[in-house]
Amino acid sequence: MSADPDASSKDAAATIGILLEEYRTLRDEIKVHLAGQFTVLTYTLTATGIVAGLARSKWAIGVAAVVGAVGLYGYFMTVREVIQLGTAVAILEMRINRLAGRAYGTRGDLLSWETCHRLGPSTHLNPLWKLLRRREAVKLERYLSAADHEPQPTTDPGGADSS
Repeated sequence: MSADPDASSKDAAATIGILLEEYRTLRDEIKVHLAGQFTVLTYTLTATGIVAGLARSKWAIGVAAVVGAVGLYGYFMTVREVIQLGTAVAILEMRINRLAGRAYGTRGDLLSWETCHRLGPSTHLNPLWKLLRRREAVKLERYLSAADHEPQPTTDPGGADSS
């Protein structure tokens, strides 16, 4: 007697639901980091401008340069975090698409926004963004090659048929 086909669909639906919740959480975290990027950049430019505007000596200009450098470092760190989160979202998209394809026979990608942005041609002019994006694309390529070699589930998820 074979296993109940509805049980494997329910398992797949539960797994997809959990992955979608993680997907939504990561997308929300990306939004928070993007807002933080602009906040850091605004404060950095404001503080640097104030210190430079009040500069009456060489040390004040040095302080302005240090404040600007620290702020830009913080900005680029948030850029890096957004790129890493986007890569995690792209991997989740691929997992959800593959699971839905196996469980429900769907064709095409249900989720593809981050995957297209990570694996597609770069339209960014910023060389730092391109460098960081290239590093994350290598992670996606590794994930894709590992996913191609993972064992496929058997038709009977319960193991041997019981009589």
